Amino acid sequence: MNSVPSKNHYLLELLDKDVHPAILKLKDIKKILKVCLAKYDIHEIYLFGSYARGEAKKRSDVDILCERGEVRTLIQKEKLVEEIESCLGKPVDLFFLDAKMPIAFKEEIEKDLIRLC
Repeated sequence: MNSVPSKNHYLLELLDKDVHPAILKLKDIKKILKVCLAKYDIHEIYLFGSYARGEAKKRSDVDILCERGEVRTLIQKEKLVEEIESCLGKPVDLFFLDAKMPIAFKEEIEKDLIRLC
């Protein structure tokens, strides 16, 4: 039986061989996000949430804060989220730096924000 390679299979080659599929390493998240987001002219990328705090579990999502780059519409954002989720194999919450957020939410994000690039 032939397996069909993922359309983003080249990104999986960036991962270390010792990566546990359930919990990704920060360096691997960074490598994959740099490639995925560069296509949208996004180069300023931050991580927050459980992965940034080192508390990620098997079912943790990946929380990302980044510049908007070439993403102008909700449809483009959803396409980007789907691509990142496909590459990481994890659910993703994506927020843009210029988005309006409640102050309490912004303060919570800033507590554990890590700049990836």
